[in-house]
Amino acid sequence: MELSQLLERDDIPDDAKAVIEDAIAQAGRSERLERMCEHSRDVIYVRRFDTNEFEFMSPSCGEVMGIPQEDVYQLGHAHMATRIHPDDLAHMTAAAMEEMTRIDAPRMTHGTFAYRIAREDGTHVWIEEHFNFYRDEHGKPSFVVGSCRRIAHKPGAAADPDELEEEISHDTLALIARSIAHDFNNLLGAIIGNAELAMSDLPDDARAKQQLATIHRASLRAAEFSQRLLKLGQDGEGHEGPIDLPELMSEVVKICKPLVRRGVHVSLDVVRPIPTIRGDATHLRRVLLNLLTNALQAIGSGPGHVRIVVRTKLLDGVEKAVLTIEDDGCGMDADVLEQIFTPFFTTKPDGTGLGLAVIRGILDRHQGDIEATSQPGEGTTFRITLPGLAS
Repeated sequence: MELSQLLERDDIPDDAKAVIEDAIAQAGRSERLERMCEHSRDVIYVRRFDTNEFEFMSPSCGEVMGIPQEDVYQLGHAHMATRIHPDDLAHMTAAAMEEMTRIDAPRMTHGTFAYRIAREDGTHVWIEEHFNFYRDEHGKPSFVVGSCRRIAHKPGAAADPDELEEEISHDTLALIARSIAHDFNNLLGAIIGNAELAMSDLPDDARAKQQLATIHRASLRAAEFSQRLLKLGQDGEGHEGPIDLPELMSEVVKICKPLVRRGVHVSLDVVRPIPTIRGDATHLRRVLLNLLTNALQAIGSGPGHVRIVVRTKLLDGVEKAVLTIEDDGCGMDADVLEQIFTPFFTTKPDGTGLGLAVIRGILDRHQGDIEATSQPGEGTTFRITLPGLAS
């Protein structure tokens, strides 16, 4: 029996009929709202935080994002997250985690993201997403309602396709400059050292010794210039303080949880005690986010394991925190491995080649180090080392 038929019965009290009429009106409004969402050109969605799955996703996601509606429901939010361009993903996940962990936040907050997402044909399109973030009466994140639309290019970037799409901040440029200077310093060290050795083997009146002296002086001037590049942007930059590295890594693992596909396991082992380090938590969080995101993407579509270990090691008499991120993904050959920290080098069709270069620049600023080992088909291990606060 339909609700409307109950209104025709004489044995139904008037107050009950009023409730029924209100239910019919609510159902009508709900049906109209759902019909409106289904025919919207923008993508409209509702996602719960307790299940991390979509309760509703409008069919337009197929046209706008290139992801069929049935795939969204079947594969879930984690699948959609793997489609987001890696250069945009770390920023989005960090901002989302910051919003989720806010203290005394209002019941509803809103925001906007712009990011690239991969369509099924492998091309990337720019998406602008507006969202409303809702909390329950206890302040716990409950659900998010949002809309997405395709845009022609990154907001604020020139529409001319011949112009550079990626806007690079002053901070990023400074980090890239320091990364280049790091390589330059290594080359200069070899030139200066070999010039000094060659001059010591030649008599004072030898013409070659004078030429080597000219090379030596020019190299020293270049080294001074390189040192200025290494200091670029350091004065007054960031907010440094004591950092618990295992706690920061644990936070990053939680941020990346939506990116972990079924069949992929992420483990974090901490061999205590771990020295407290000093640094800029925002920058170091960016380092860990990028490395973990890269590891998850390297595994690809199959099952896999990302193992993270934090331990202490005494190096040159100094107690240091050592963090390794090891995946069993596709790995890299020696030629690629040799160039991964080179600015603008990338193996990804839509990559900028700045991620690992910026990471090394951040670690240089923290008197840290990073190294990588890899074999094709056997996975990759990144190891970062940071000095303890006492050192």
